Amino acid sequence: MKILIVDDEINIARGIKAMLQAGVSFEPVVRCTASGEEALAIAREFRPDLLITDIRMPRMNGLELIDAMKEAGLCGEFLILSGYEDFAYAQEAIRKGVADYLTKPVEREYLCAFCEKCCERMQKRALEQNVQKAPEFPFLSWEPEKEDYPASLRNIIGYIEQNYAKQELSGASISEALFFHPSYISQLIGKYTDRSLNGIIHYFRLKKALELLLSPKNYRVCEVSGMVGYKSERQFYKAFQKYLGCTPTGFRKEYGGNIQWSE
Repeated sequence: MKILIVDDEINIARGIKAMLQAGVSFEPVVRCTASGEEALAIAREFRPDLLITDIRMPRMNGLELIDAMKEAGLCGEFLILSGYEDFAYAQEAIRKGVADYLTKPVEREYLCAFCEKCCERMQKRALEQNVQKAPEFPFLSWEPEKEDYPASLRNIIGYIEQNYAKQELSGASISEALFFHPSYISQLIGKYTDRSLNGIIHYFRLKKALELLLSPKNYRVCEVSGMVGYKSERQFYKAFQKYLGCTPTGFRKEYGGNIQWSE
């Protein structure tokens, strides 16, 4: 996550930078400057994800800087720094769509919490954009929550959905948990769906795997494999190719985009 900090008292900007570098869970890339004009020039090259700016600055104040950056499409998230006497300015900033404002001296805990939430919002938006670009695989077009399914089948499907990430999930473990005979589970699934029990398990695992592969957190394929319940990366690759017709690495290369985030 890239953050641009602007304050005409440059030591304040540097202090905020130090707070963020020591206090957030991700690894921010931070630039500091003491003027709005210079911030605008930096933003054209740096393309910050978040602008943290003082309101009162000579020549170009914080609100003018935000207006200029929004008009040029240089940043999407804004945080205002203000003194107590600048409360009216801060209210105007909120009306302009600024996410929040902080009064000086800045509280480290609040600042870091805000940046964590900001990072989460941007990661979510990036993930949604990547997911929208992905193709619709026929295997994943199944509807697991049809109203005409009997209650027992809905219970079985719901249990699989809640437990797909467990490597030990199987007909035997489902039978033990729900007190259904394994043969009854297979017959019920076969009667009302075009899936096998294993097919339903793979459905939930692979659906989640696509989301994780496109996540800006850049999980390794072996990590995704374990997170969705496969016992080995090889097993994950085989299921991916069998049901989706491609490999996990090939899918991410094609549809993952160029968004990179530091954790």
